[in-house]
Amino acid sequence: MKPYIICATDFEPEAFKALQYSCMLAGQLKCGVTLLHVQTISLFIGTAIGVGVNYHEQFEDQIRRIHIYYPGVKVDKACVKGAVIEGINEYIDKNGMPIMVIVGNKYNATYNLVPDSNLVPMLRHITAPVISIPYLSDLVEVKRIAFAFDNNFIGSTSTFKWLRQFCLSQDIELHILIGWVDMISYENTPIMHPEAVAAMQGVKYKLHFFKKDHLGEQLVQFAKKNHFHILSIMPRYYNLIKTAYHHSLTKELFMNSNLPLLALHEDN
Repeated sequence: MKPYIICATDFEPEAFKALQYSCMLAGQLKCGVTLLHVQTISLFIGTAIGVGVNYHEQFEDQIRRIHIYYPGVKVDKACVKGAVIEGINEYIDKNGMPIMVIVGNKYNATYNLVPDSNLVPMLRHITAPVISIPYLSDLVEVKRIAFAFDNNFIGSTSTFKWLRQFCLSQDIELHILIGWVDMISYENTPIMHPEAVAAMQGVKYKLHFFKKDHLGEQLVQFAKKNHFHILSIMPRYYNLIKTAYHHSLTKELFMNSNLPLLALHEDN
């Protein structure tokens, strides 16, 4: 199967920004885009989730508009029914693994993340790598990535395999950001986990170490100051008890950065 990008859409303005980003990146990666809408059914009277019977017109409008900006990118359309995350994963199961799934994100420091939002769960539970695109993100070619790594290589093999392949194929400058609390040291000098070093062989990368206090704030400011194009993280999975006490770095970065946030996943 030819490589492709999925752009998940609900046809809102934030979703069109995600489509613009998808087509920009597709041009860089020389692949196509599938504009995917999951038609959901509301469980609450008076609440409409999705766009109902007009989605055919919405598709045509979105594709017409995007071809004004990116006439050389092939954009297909697809619609599935069901819950958002399950619908996207089922589409992937039937049609093959995309390079990534791209979604719009209007939530940041100026908004409250609503409790029933699919956005953070999408970062964690869609089977492909996921990029959320804040509405204020710049549409620039990806050449510099900041990857926040907890320095625990267990469960990280697939993440590093994807990241290495992506960086080598696009000649990406990679910066790996490690929190002080996660450090491994040798003669009091912080180092990255040896298996991670081996996994990134051939990739141009630089290491940066941060103290654990206010780690999310430090990473956001560092990424902004150094003009990275993507901020990446690998969300970890916790059981219900640990989740209740665990501070989510993923959510903090998601809420407070205007950079595209790339979520890579633990091994199955």
